[in-house]
Amino acid sequence: MIGEMRADLRIASIVQILHNIHRAKGQQPLPLKDFVLKFEDIEEERKVISSEQLMAKLRIISAMHGSDVQAPKVIQEPTPAEAAALAKAREAMNR
Repeated sequence: MIGEMRADLRIASIVQILHNIHRAKGQQPLPLKDFVLKFEDIEEERKVISSEQLMAKLRIISAMHGSDVQAPKVIQEPTPAEAAALAKAREAMNR
């Protein structure tokens, strides 16, 4: 993070020098802070959305691609057949 900040400052100083060399007569030189990239504005634009809003967006995207998004199902106990298959798999692993 610090390395990136230093790189931003390095580039900003080059741009500042170029700007101030070519400024109009009588125009005051601009300070370095005017040339440093600001990412705080981008962070402020991010919004937290609810799971319902997320599902609504996913349904829209899914509909655009011709499929349907379902809400995740609650994990349930395995059926007797699934339980038997799991037990059989565990036995095979323990051999």
